[in-house]
Amino acid sequence: MKIVGFALVALGILVLVFAGLGYDRERTVLDVGPIQATAIQHHSVPVPPIVGVLAIVSGLVLLITPRRRPSEEPNRRRGVLGAIPSRRSGRGGT
Repeated sequence: MKIVGFALVALGILVLVFAGLGYDRERTVLDVGPIQATAIQHHSVPVPPIVGVLAIVSGLVLLITPRRRPSEEPNRRRGVLGAIPSRRSGRGGT
């Protein structure tokens, strides 16, 4: 979980610094026989700063909280009152 925490903190910082994603798209404007004309269009997708803040906070929570340890006997089922039921050996009796 530490790796996920570091990744979320880094992603949150990047979102706060750049405040959005931008990309370029090449589009064919004119296509007549052997002649082609293309244009590059710049698109941007704004990302709200709250997304960056939430990513940083959740990453820090993952980094700070301790990992849960698995129980000592995960495959044993507990009885109604929480105690592990004893098994009878099957010698004599019904």
